[in-house]
Amino acid sequence: MGSSDKNTPSNEGLNNVVAFLQKNMKYISAGVLLLILVFVVIKFAGPSGESDLDTPQTEVVNSADDTQTAPQPQVEKYEVDAYQPVNDLISSYYSAYAAGDIDALSQLVSPISDNEKSYIQMFSQYVESYQNLKCYTKKGITENSYLVSAYIEVKFLNVDTVGPSLDFFYVQADENGALYIDNSYSPYNDKTNEYERNPDIKAKVDTFETEEDVLALRQEVLEKYNGAKASDENLNTVVSALGTAISEWKKTVVLPGQSSDTQQEEQPAGENNEQQPQEQPAQTLYVKEGVRMRAAANTESEVLDLLETGAAVTKTGEEGEWTAVSYNGKNGYVKTEFLSETEVSAPQQEENNSNAAAGSLAEGSVITVSGAVNIRASMSETSEKVGIAFDGEKLTVIMSYAEGWTKVKWNDKTGYVKTDLLQ
Repeated sequence: MGSSDKNTPSNEGLNNVVAFLQKNMKYISAGVLLLILVFVVIKFAGPSGESDLDTPQTEVVNSADDTQTAPQPQVEKYEVDAYQPVNDLISSYYSAYAAGDIDALSQLVSPISDNEKSYIQMFSQYVESYQNLKCYTKKGITENSYLVSAYIEVKFLNVDTVGPSLDFFYVQADENGALYIDNSYSPYNDKTNEYERNPDIKAKVDTFETEEDVLALRQEVLEKYNGAKASDENLNTVVSALGTAISEWKKTVVLPGQSSDTQQEEQPAGENNEQQPQEQPAQTLYVKEGVRMRAAANTESEVLDLLETGAAVTKTGEEGEWTAVSYNGKNGYVKTEFLSETEVSAPQQEENNSNAAAGSLAEGSVITVSGAVNIRASMSETSEKVGIAFDGEKLTVIMSYAEGWTKVKWNDKTGYVKTDLLQ
């Protein structure tokens, strides 16, 4: 049998199929369409599409990719109070800090230098407690390490209003797995550069400081802080006093890169050593006549206190025609012309007897204030101030006393004013 014999069955089969199709075309046309649709579905919607890289669908996807930006890396969001051991650690830190307990702090933070210990002891003198801790946490560069923004409210001594604050901590585990605060990345070390930093952790911290939610939280706390200061002048006063104390502390320590000589001689560029004594604090000046102490070196700023003739103040600096002074725990500015380097006698020392002899002010009389006068809680220049009555304000006399004081009513408050200031 030749090759033609091998093809005969195929030819016969083909002829049979053709004949069948011609005879039954009207019945199977719909079936052919169905087979074509099935083929298309299988062709373009196969499990992986590995054989169809040139299909129109692939081209559409590629075209879309050309107009899209590269996917942005995911930024970790804050977790709030998510790790109780972190909260416990930082809560213990604040408790020890407020108490100035260096031994307790040494168990919670590392490293901690003698300079920082002295700073903590100075700072803690102004703080009664820390309240309402909330920890905003992100993961550090290793397991069991954390970047922490700690919201805390500072209760200063003798101040009712708390000061909202936001501190940063880098928390990680020691070789035994116990968490501690790595002080190398603290705000203190940012300013003093006493402790070396790991470059990888430093880079992580730097990135953290620029992230959107970190910046937003910082702005939110700043607004709360400014609102608190605006609502309570005592908070302003203690913050100002603390700032002065920090400036004084800096003069007592030697930081990296400084010798003891350069620490003592530090001064603005361009000034010579002959000007250095002007930078030294603790110079006592005396008020020549009653003058207002203001929050800033201008006559539009808030009046912090009224300094009476003879009052002793501590000079802390100069600004134009104003002298920066400290008085009774407050820091402010006084016009330099009202201050003297020599002691000034208070006028009441000479006039108390004549005031008593001259007769007292009539009960119920209304006095218009000339200048400004302090209204005190009792008949003493060292007693607590009820307030300050300024030029043009009116006081109603309740009773005058032989001791040279008059009890008055002012703005629904009662207090005492030196009689000679009302005559």
